[in-house]
Amino acid sequence: MREKRTLERLYNLDDSYVDELVQRCEYDDRGLLVKEVSYYHKGEMESITTYTYREDLQVENIRKKYIEIDSIEEVKHFYNAKNQRIKISRYLRNELSGEELFSYNEAGQLVEKNRIDYDDYLKEKEIVDYEKGIKKYFEYSADDSLFLERTTTLNEKGNPIKEVEVVYGGINEGELETINTYNDKEQLINTKMYEEGEMTLNEDYFFNEQGFEIRSVGYDFDLDRKVEIQRLIDDKGRILKEEQVVNGVLANYFEKVYNENGQLVYKKVFDLEEGSGIEEEREFVYEYEG
Repeated sequence: MREKRTLERLYNLDDSYVDELVQRCEYDDRGLLVKEVSYYHKGEMESITTYTYREDLQVENIRKKYIEIDSIEEVKHFYNAKNQRIKISRYLRNELSGEELFSYNEAGQLVEKNRIDYDDYLKEKEIVDYEKGIKKYFEYSADDSLFLERTTTLNEKGNPIKEVEVVYGGINEGELETINTYNDKEQLINTKMYEEGEMTLNEDYFFNEQGFEIRSVGYDFDLDRKVEIQRLIDDKGRILKEEQVVNGVLANYFEKVYNENGQLVYKKVFDLEEGSGIEEEREFVYEYEG
């Protein structure tokens, strides 16, 4: 059994201590995570999560116990003879709270997924037709009436090029259409959204030579809001710094520093609550053992 320990300390920028989170992970001889223990407030245990696996190393059961509120969440995975996941059952305090059911075609592709949330009486269904390049998604209320339908058209690479979402009834009733444009590298370079035929969003995306997204510029016509995001990315694709500017004003940013092992050791976060002028700036320091 091997053990790793991660410590996250949170500070205000005046170096005053705020909180800390300790996460201890245990791995078996196969390198699989089997236990995860989280602590808050200098030793107070927050949760314990245990994992079990099948012989083919696929997850079989996840059990999470919240100490302070004395609550247990459990997720069970079921597979068919082809090792395809066919059902996920979720339990809260030993009572079934939700299920997901999966169906596949002869090629082994997922063609239908159904999800039921018994707590909120929400039902969802997703169907994929690979030959036609169409994906359909439905949401139903407790009385089985359809209140949301989404149709997605896929290109030859399986990327969504058009999405039409229809909401039936309620304050959000109406139709929303999204159009995506890709370059010859299948990178998403533009997204346009229309509500009842009128454009509500136009957003462009830009990439570096390595293919990582480094910038985006979007305009929300309803809110008269221009959002620009700029990213500094290393050669491994990790975001070292990101800034978001809204209508010319810095709204939020974060910076990250990694050690030679690729582990996050420092993070700085700034957030300006839009419209209120309230600023929050925090620093996180990470330590690792094992």
